[in-house]
Amino acid sequence: MKKSKFFTAAALAVCLTALSACGSSSSKTDENAVNLLAISGPEAVGAVDADYFLLAEPAVTAQSKKGYSIAGDIQALYGGENGYPQAVIVAKKSLVEHEFVGALVEKVQSAAEWLKTASATDIVNSVSAHMDDSGSATSLKAPMLSADVISRCGVRFTYATESKDETIGFLREMMEVNASATAIPQDEFFWDGECVESGALDEITVCMPDGAPALALAQLMHEDTADDGITYKVVNPSLIASKVTYKDMDENADVCVLPVTAASKLLGSGEKYEMLGVVTHGNLYLISKDGEQVTADNIEDLEGKTVGVLQINQVPGLTLKTVLKKYGMEYKEITNL
Repeated sequence: MKKSKFFTAAALAVCLTALSACGSSSSKTDENAVNLLAISGPEAVGAVDADYFLLAEPAVTAQSKKGYSIAGDIQALYGGENGYPQAVIVAKKSLVEHEFVGALVEKVQSAAEWLKTASATDIVNSVSAHMDDSGSATSLKAPMLSADVISRCGVRFTYATESKDETIGFLREMMEVNASATAIPQDEFFWDGECVESGALDEITVCMPDGAPALALAQLMHEDTADDGITYKVVNPSLIASKVTYKDMDENADVCVLPVTAASKLLGSGEKYEMLGVVTHGNLYLISKDGEQVTADNIEDLEGKTVGVLQINQVPGLTLKTVLKKYGMEYKEITNL
């Protein structure tokens, strides 16, 4: 019973924060604002009335069979040399100075190049073989993983020290649209890159959410052997935070890929985990059947339009709201029409 009350209160707090940031939700669209409609999943694309939908690759390309195509690149709209960090990789504090972490990072650095030459079948099979729930299937499908789709998934490793400023800057912008969505991590959270320890380690567990973050570690899973002491687990994205939040640290993943918001909010003190680096930068896109292409030059044309948004109060929705705010545009959350 106590647990039920806790989640009810937490849900209420989230709703109140969202209302304070954007105004009350309504069933009516506003001609002077971008109307954001929460959708439950990619299956809602086309099932609800919207001019555009916001999804991440590779789910974006999967919608092509419904007649949708890319109409806007959120990474490009955000701007900047490096864009925004989307998923980061963290390791337990007890591991960060061990040579294992250095070797792991070197392999993650080569992931983007490996993806360029690996077959789509090898990539999908590597991920499928490491699903945390053996009864579930990866969302990655070989027919959809063309070179262009993989490139749009934003797999690119940058060290924590190199991406610290852009990470903090992005989080600050997100907190301007939802103050409780994340937190600003402490300096101790950012790994300094030093690996001075060696020696044997116990079994290592590496977890990551399904989708683009799994692509960032697909090479490691492809080369995995039964006797290397490493267990890779591809997790439903909705459950990935649970892999680092057990009270007993022994139950938690030794290494984990998380959305930058969750990693910073849950682990940003640097007491239990440190961020090794960013593994995926922005891979969010607007799709439409007949909407015009949305660029920095005409983004104001989104006013009065409805955008169906997956995970409206998490990274996708918060990123879109952050981009709209950068352009001085009003947005309004609406209920299903």
